[in-house]
Amino acid sequence: MLDAAASYLVEWGTEDWFVLDIELASNTSRGVLYHRFKNKEEIIQRITQDNLGALADKIATNFKRHKDHGDADLRQKIGDLMELTDTITLGPGRAMSVHVWSLTLTNPTVNQTVLACFKKIRLLLKE
Repeated sequence: MLDAAASYLVEWGTEDWFVLDIELASNTSRGVLYHRFKNKEEIIQRITQDNLGALADKIATNFKRHKDHGDADLRQKIGDLMELTDTITLGPGRAMSVHVWSLTLTNPTVNQTVLACFKKIRLLLKE
């Protein structure tokens, strides 16, 4: 369900698709969708949280691996971080990043989600 929504978000942005599109693409019922999500904005918020949360988790995993094994210097850690960032911003979902960033300007809930994820990433980087 979220994969279908993410595909629509990448392809059409935040305005040009509807919950009905997700219902049809994911072969599920409207009742199931509305049981899990109140509206399209909540779906977008969940996708954003999952993607940025996954980025933060990958950063944490990489930093922990380097710390536990002592196998990387700061240059390697920064290189790993840049690689993860490139994957998120330049990979197949890059259009989603642009749409979500624009949505943060008009939707306070999505904005809070993005800020919370980046706060987690900043805390990891401070360590």
